[in-house]
Order: sequence, then C-alpha cells, then structure tokens
Amino acid sequence: MLQRTLSILALTLPTLLLAQHWADIMDDKSMNFYEKQAAFEEYWDGKEYEKGKGYKQFKRWEWFWEPRVDAQGQFPDPQHTWKEWERFQKENKSRSIGKSNADWNPIGPSELSFVSSSPGIGRTSEVAEDPNNPNIIYVGTPAGGLWKTTDGGNSWMPMTDHLPSLGVSGIVVDPVDTDIVYIATGDGDANDTYSIGVLKSYDGGFTWEQTSLSWSVPSQRVSHKLIMDPSDNNVLLVATDEGIWKTINAGETWYQVQTGEIEDMEYHPTDPTIIYANGHTFYRSIDGGENFEASNEGLPSSSDVSRYSTAVSPDEPDWVYLLAGDADTQGFLGIYRSTDQGQTWTLRADSPNLMGWSGEGTDTGGQAWYDIAVEVDPDNADRVFVGGVNL
Repeated sequence: MLQRTLSILALTLPTLLLAQHWADIMDDKSMNFYEKQAAFEEYWDGKEYEKGKGYKQFKRWEWFWEPRVDAQGQFPDPQHTWKEWERFQKENKSRSIGKSNADWNPIGPSELSFVSSSPGIGRTSEVAEDPNNPNIIYVGTPAGGLWKTTDGGNSWMPMTDHLPSLGVSGIVVDPVDTDIVYIATGDGDANDTYSIGVLKSYDGGFTWEQTSLSWSVPSQRVSHKLIMDPSDNNVLLVATDEGIWKTINAGETWYQVQTGEIEDMEYHPTDPTIIYANGHTFYRSIDGGENFEASNEGLPSSSDVSRYSTAVSPDEPDWVYLLAGDADTQGFLGIYRSTDQGQTWTLRADSPNLMGWSGEGTDTGGQAWYDIAVEVDPDNADRVFVGGVNL
C-alpha cells in the first residue's frame, strides 16, 4: 500500500507543481522566459481555455517579451538603454535635431485592422489629476507608457516614448509644484513590463530623470504603488515586490522600511503618521512609515489570500476596508472592516462572488490576483465600491 501511495504521489506531484497559479510562476525570478513559456505550455497541453486562469494575461506577456529576450531567454536591461539614451543626448546636445526644413507629410497607414474580438486602446492602470488644474490629467498604462491631457481629456499626448521601460504602476503629482511628477515604473499586475525604479520630472512629464531608486530589468523587479505624504512633499513611499522604500528628500535617496511583497498602501485620511500597507498580510505604521507591524486580528490566513486591496474615507478617518481575493478560486474571499485604524477586523460579507464574471455573483471564480479594487465614498464611509471582473 505504501509503495502504491508513493507511486501515485510521484505521478501527481509534477501536476500539483504546475497547477500553482500563474501569478506565482510570473514572480519566480529564477525562471527565464523560455522556462516560463515551457511551463505554461505543459500546463495547458490538452486543456480547454478557462477564464480566470491567467491565460490571456500570459499571452500578452509572451507577445511583448518574446522578441525582446536573448537566445538564453534572459530579459534585456533597460538601464543599458537608458545610459545609451543619456550618452546620445550629451553627444548631440549642440546639434539641431528635429529642426530640419524638410517638408514632411503623413502617408499612412491611418487605420489599423484588429483580429482580436475585443479591439481597444489596451489597459490603463493609474490615473492622477493635477491638484491645481482639473484639466490636467495623467494616465499610466502597464506597457504603453504615461499619457497626459491638458484639456480635460479631449486630447492626449504620450510623455514617455523615449524611456526604456514603458510600464507605469504609480503616479504622484507634487501639490506644491505641479510641474514635478513622479512615476513608479513597470507593470505591477501582470508583469508585462518590469520596473527600472522611480523616475522624476520637473517639467510636467516632458523630460525624466532617474531617482536613486533604480533597478535593471534582468532583476525582474516590479512596483505596485507610489504615494506621497500629504503633509510633506519631500516624503514618498513606493510599494514593490521586495518591500517598501521611502525617501525623505524628494527622491535623492531611498531606504527600505519593510520587506516582502507589498501591493497596496494608503495614508490615514487625517493623520499622515499612520500608513496602511498589505501584501498577503496587513501592516500598519504609526510613525510615518519608518516601521511597519503586522495587524491581522480577525483577518484570514495569509495563505488563503490571493491579494488584498485597501480603502479609506475621510468621512470615518479611523475606518479601513480590506477586499480579499480567494487564493484557491481567485474569487471573492471577503470584505473586512476595521474601525480602530487597522488594529482589529470584522468580516462584513463573503458572498455573493463580487470578483466573478456573473453579474449576480453566482459563479465561483474570478481574477482576484489581477482584477481587485475597492473604494469608499469620501462623504459616506458606509458606501463601498468593489471592482473585480465587473464593478
């Protein structure tokens, strides 16, 4: 009987390993592009397409990276591209590039044919508004760069076409000087692009400089969120797959204040010394982000959580909401609320399935590892909005 049990285990173990969610595989920095591709193909061999299993997200990632990796499947280093761009700028500073008298006219193509069943402009992941001018809005995309409008959205212009990494996972506009804009680079949801750190612009996004927080793409680092202290515009924190990094001098230097993957952060609405952060565990800081401590009384085990999303409201500044995705089904695990600044938690609801495709919440799956968002009405803290596949 023991030998038979061991034989069954030996046969099923590879399948169990391959059955891990694609979010885990994509975060595995020890695997190169071709190893991840082979694991994906082996997992799907002979299976029919199912929603919520990461198939489309992987295919987007595969389409983007396959022509860019080297023969060994190693990812290119945009730091090298960045340095070459800086060298080119220095060498050509005195030249009047782009000032030719030649008469250029567009000859096409002016229209694109789509073979996809859902053509569109692609994903957008971040939106930030100029606090002094509501007509100026910045939109960040996971693989299409940063875009800006100055006329309330009637027209848009790309702001990062020259950058070596086109993903944007966080945008902060300095409220004191709105020409200063920070972006956290890379795709924090599906790894379509990797991060090169935090960039800073002094002219409303037309040109960019690297802050001292910079990474190379072969390290496969990702950023998830960027926030600024509402009481001090020199203080910013960025959540990454390897912890939280903080600057107190507007990006000149950064230091790590928390380890582990952190996917979301929020400041307390009225007390900037209190900061909430989460990966699969909830953390809180009461000293402005210098130290974080886990605070999970009343929350599910971290192994049961696919991902959290956090929300607060100035209407009830001590309340915190946590939306939890189910690690097994990628559906709705529950929404939790704290009324004491994140120290203790109470389950508010665990049904229907707010993360799924059914508008009635009658299905069991979802894409909580990828599609998960919660917001609270700033004027009514009892009014909560949840986004999964549907809103």
